[in-house]
Amino acid sequence: MYVDTMDLLTLESFPVQMRAIVKGNLPDACTTITLASSQRDDNIFRINFVTTRPADAVCAQMLTPFEQTVELDVAGLKAGTYTVVAGDVTETFELKVDNDMK
Repeated sequence: MYVDTMDLLTLESFPVQMRAIVKGNLPDACTTITLASSQRDDNIFRINFVTTRPADAVCAQMLTPFEQTVELDVAGLKAGTYTVVAGDVTETFELKVDNDMK
């Protein structure tokens, strides 16, 4: 799969909630995204995708657009700058205050 763009969406709530909206293309008309998740290592979120394609399917060999929304677990994070990576696309966001209810 190919990631073309990613937009970060901050929901107006406290604690803050974040979502990454990832857009790109799948390699053919039969491939689907079966799982989209994020994992954080220090200040870097990596968005991971699992795709499937039926082994015996006859598919149109054409790029097929997708849009996937992925929740970022930002609850309890300290104020700071964070990086989100999906494929070759990187975006950053800043928490101006600690993201907890205390």
